[in-house]
Amino acid sequence: MNGIRFRDLTHLLSQMHGSNTYVNVWNCQAEFVIGGIYESDFEENLTEEQSEALEKLKEYIIYTVNDGAINISGMYQLDDIAYEVLRLILENEIEDALEIISQPGEEDFREKAEELISEMDEGDYAIVRDSALDYGCWDGCQGYHNRQYVAMLNEKLVLVDNGDAHHAYSNAPIEIIKELTEDEAVEMLTEFIKQFAERYNYTKAELENFMLDSEFDGKMHICEKHNEIYFDYEECQQCYDEHFSL
Repeated sequence: MNGIRFRDLTHLLSQMHGSNTYVNVWNCQAEFVIGGIYESDFEENLTEEQSEALEKLKEYIIYTVNDGAINISGMYQLDDIAYEVLRLILENEIEDALEIISQPGEEDFREKAEELISEMDEGDYAIVRDSALDYGCWDGCQGYHNRQYVAMLNEKLVLVDNGDAHHAYSNAPIEIIKELTEDEAVEMLTEFIKQFAERYNYTKAELENFMLDSEFDGKMHICEKHNEIYFDYEECQQCYDEHFSL
């Protein structure tokens, strides 16, 4: 992801204009500032459970919301989820607060994959392999990446490859590798979501909002004339070449 990273409008506005509620990280120490008041000024009013919960929330805000680290000083802003968890902690609803940002387990990942695969309509797809993740590329990497997708094409679940290698353009067409059973598709997507979740420090909150890639980038299609696969944001390459060769 290039430029400013934001999760919702609250997070974006706070990053752009600052906020009086944030996590202040300095010299590898994290301290809450709530409504302009530093944690050191109100910590004596907290219960032990609230203090422990705030520590977990700090970690969530630093690593998950802002993709930061305790050794990177700064003012780490909250998003809508973090504000809700903070509210619950201050209202002493600790269990509910920590459940929101708890770590997903194996069954959680599989349930999400099953849900997404079952929802697929014609042209829907989900990435199940991305060499950028495999090789640890930074979010703004502009190199070519091999990507594979589970897709619903011609009313069948299929595995699709984009034709590129890692950081190498092959000029190969996007093609269907093989047909998949539903169980195979679920297994592939489960493993990818786990990999993605590890890279971006996902909690149950992020997993709940994980979506099919076609929800963002539009459908995948097969050109009836050339049998070529393309996406909503482009067109069949052969159709394009024919149009501009006239």
